[in-house]
Amino acid sequence: MRGRYETLRENPREGFPPGLQLLGETEVVEHALTNALEFSAFGNMKKLESAGAFTSKILRAGDTSDPESFKVRRGKVGGFADYLSPADQEYAAVALRRLDPRFGYSL
Repeated sequence: MRGRYETLRENPREGFPPGLQLLGETEVVEHALTNALEFSAFGNMKKLESAGAFTSKILRAGDTSDPESFKVRRGKVGGFADYLSPADQEYAAVALRRLDPRFGYSL
């Protein structure tokens, strides 16, 4: 499994360790991973952001009356297609083709 968004949403317990290893972590401490996954779960992050739990301005919604201004919005795999025009999607596809194949993105 690779650390792609799709993989992380599907199976975070298996998806995160390779990413941690890429960042230089040699050993994954199981209880720390469990705590991190529980804290960073989409539903928990959405709840925390909605409650204004983050003190950093960059982690807060720009306009709490606008659901699209929240950092944690939908967590939908492939949701970019709802926001990007066909031309922008093609531009992104071209950029993805230039990524190293080890990232696991194919079109």
